[in-house]
Order: sequence, then C-alpha cells, then structure tokens
Amino acid sequence: MSLGELGGVYERTRERIVDLVAGRDGIDGSIVVPACPQWSVHDLIAHLAGTCADILGGNIAGATTLPWTTAQVEKRRDRRLRDVIAEWS
Repeated sequence: MSLGELGGVYERTRERIVDLVAGRDGIDGSIVVPACPQWSVHDLIAHLAGTCADILGGNIAGATTLPWTTAQVEKRRDRRLRDVIAEWS
C-alpha cells in the first residue's frame, strides 16, 4: 500500500470516528471506550488529535510511550470535546 493510500485510509477512519462522536447530540465525553477501558471518549480523541499535533510539530521524542500519550490527553483535558475534534480535523 502506498503512502497516499494509507493517508486515504487514515482520513476515512478519522471521518468515521468524528461522525460517530460528533454525530450524536450531547455525547458524554466521559463514556469509557470499550477497546481502551482506561480512556474516555474525550481522552481517546485528545490522544488522536495530540498525535497529529505532535508529529506536525516535530515532537516525536518518546513517541508511543505512556508519558507521550499522557501529555497529549492532559494538554486537552479542559477543552470541550467539539474543540478537540475541530483540532483533529
């Protein structure tokens, strides 16, 4: 699979997640994600947005480690879910 194809797969996946989360009126961001039981919906979206922001910003030291992902979630902890989705978009 080429990088362009991978980019398309990523974009379609992102769109599906956003549609699932943002498409629900008043979704409770504190709902636990079954596949990631330590994280809420808000935490997961914060991580996904944070990963993109970190890569684009060149912050890849410690990538994929618990401190790296924790920092992504904590940086967005007090932001509204829709604002984190907008950042990721």
